[in-house]
Amino acid sequence: MFKIKKTIQIIFVLATVLFLSGCSVISKPQGGFYKSVNGGETFFQEETESSEILNGVSILSMEINPNNDQEVFVGTARSGLFKTINEGKDWLGDVNNFGNVHDIEIISGTSIMYIVAKKDGLGKLFKSENNGDSWTAIYNEKDASSYLTSVEVDKYNKNIIYIANSKGGLFKSEDEGQTWRNLYWAKSSINKIESDNVNPSIIYLATARNGLDISRDGGEKFKSVMENDLVYNILPHPNREGFIYASTREGLMRSLNYGDNWDTLNTLIKSEEIVAQGIAINPQNPSKIYFTSGLTFYKSFNEGKTWSTKQFNPSNFIEVIKINPNNPEKIYLGANKNNNNNFKINPFLN
Repeated sequence: MFKIKKTIQIIFVLATVLFLSGCSVISKPQGGFYKSVNGGETFFQEETESSEILNGVSILSMEINPNNDQEVFVGTARSGLFKTINEGKDWLGDVNNFGNVHDIEIISGTSIMYIVAKKDGLGKLFKSENNGDSWTAIYNEKDASSYLTSVEVDKYNKNIIYIANSKGGLFKSEDEGQTWRNLYWAKSSINKIESDNVNPSIIYLATARNGLDISRDGGEKFKSVMENDLVYNILPHPNREGFIYASTREGLMRSLNYGDNWDTLNTLIKSEEIVAQGIAINPQNPSKIYFTSGLTFYKSFNEGKTWSTKQFNPSNFIEVIKINPNNPEKIYLGANKNNNNNFKINPFLN
């Protein structure tokens, strides 16, 4: 059974430098969790002993607890799931031996949350009914040849859950994960599932090689609205139906009409050089948008007409952005350490 505990064993700690100036953020730690309390003007990492455990970890996913915005959950590559109860000052780590945690979903108004992760070599969907204190596997991939990539819960009906896998399968449960059916097979791996924030029966699928697919009837039928492209991530507008941003191999793109037409935003780098896995919108002011590419964090206060930047050190690739919905001045970033670095940690023992 999974428990979160404070007793941890640190097997590797990297020194940190927390002086921020101009475009420089942090000079030494690889990977980890960064925070801003001034809308992205500066970022820092906490100096506590507990917080240092994330410095050498590659972050794949992140979610702010909608019921308590002091709590943030982080999914990592190979090192499982982490939780902070004080916005990153201290961290708790799982002893459940999760592998890669690709996605996290927390149900507002409840203690229910889901993660897609590898355990015992298999991709699985795990459910917790007590805010991560214990977990039950409610879906298992058939073998190690595929893994789960994304989970999405209907915003108005918590019984409805969607999951996707690396072979392009999209599956749906209408009874909180007790039973499942296959909805769709995309032509390549599905990187991300997102539902429209206004109308959750609109489902968007970002794929690894075949662009973006959309359903307007809860996943019963799909059509391709962007073909033969890698879509890293998708982000529906917080309050406008059919308005969506997509980060693709061709650049950062925007559609106002359910993906039928697309505009490429005029960023500060060539569109084909963008690798923007992290994208975010200020929920209280949607004209403020953010994305990351490589070592740099970009922000715009006018829907992408102009941009300002913050650069990170050469060992960090910033790929995850989350904005505190109650206080958008607080922005959290998750970094992958340089993929050329073979450093690997597993800091927790049973």
